[in-house]
Amino acid sequence: MRPSNISRSHKASPNMRSANKFSSLQSAARTLQGYSDLIRFSKPAATFIIFMPFGQTMALASYAHGGMQIWDVVRWCGLFLLWAFVGRSLACTVNDVCDRDVDGKVARTKTRPLPSGRVSVTGARLFLLAQVCLDIALYYQISTTVLLHGLVSLGLSLLYPLMKRFTNWPQAWLGVAANYGVFLAWASLPKGPDISIAVFLLIGLAAWTVCFDTIYALQDREDDLKLGVGSSAITAFGYMEKFLWFCAIVFVACLIAVGILNRQGPIYFIVSVGVVAFAVFRHLLGLDMTKRESFADALPLGAGVSFIVLGGIVGDCLVSQIFA
Repeated sequence: MRPSNISRSHKASPNMRSANKFSSLQSAARTLQGYSDLIRFSKPAATFIIFMPFGQTMALASYAHGGMQIWDVVRWCGLFLLWAFVGRSLACTVNDVCDRDVDGKVARTKTRPLPSGRVSVTGARLFLLAQVCLDIALYYQISTTVLLHGLVSLGLSLLYPLMKRFTNWPQAWLGVAANYGVFLAWASLPKGPDISIAVFLLIGLAAWTVCFDTIYALQDREDDLKLGVGSSAITAFGYMEKFLWFCAIVFVACLIAVGILNRQGPIYFIVSVGVVAFAVFRHLLGLDMTKRESFADALPLGAGVSFIVLGGIVGDCLVSQIFA
């Protein structure tokens, strides 16, 4: 009987090893999924929103200086997209680390990796440190000026989660932080647009970010009131329609100023100004303040509008090259 038992034990051990390996793979997959959710990998809309200021600045510079070589366009787009991805991922991580206790009390965010326990606080902090180092290294490879602008951008991102605790207008900080890519691209490109164009573009994009993120934040307004955190969705609630329209008008006015200063062609003014104004104003006219589910549409709207702005600039670039 004893040899038979030993034999069965030996026969079972490969199965046990396979089961252990499978269990380890499952654990690794869950951990990987947790960090993927931490940086919102499955929700790329915000990454493209952050990339748009880079792309728009590059397109404006290309139009102003007679076009760019296709390889330069691909190279800069690849680098700017990487910066946008790392910057957005970093911002998500620091936001969740700072808000882990608050997120657990909000219906929309209680399933995030930290409050749900899928990622440890220590693991998230070490991950954040690695992201910061990578972010700085990416800026350092270009120039000292870009590194300085990169550190400003990094500081804006790291401090953003704290703004809701110290100010009633955290979306204004977000507007600058999310669109600082304008100055990063301006500093990076060998021939950037005029600084006045970059300033107007940043102001306009910041105003638009405040507009759509305030709409998006309305879905958390009741939770934010209970928790005592600041938000323009709370501060401007008594005059919300006027506030949103003001932001939208500033956005469109700055687009017009950018077009005039950069001497853009008709495609820009038709698409980047006209179509954008129609889309934004139409959304504001149709916004139902009594339907909470309509507020979630603000984020894809923000990405779509930014893409249309870029499309108009690129259209001008292509036409100018064809008829040069």
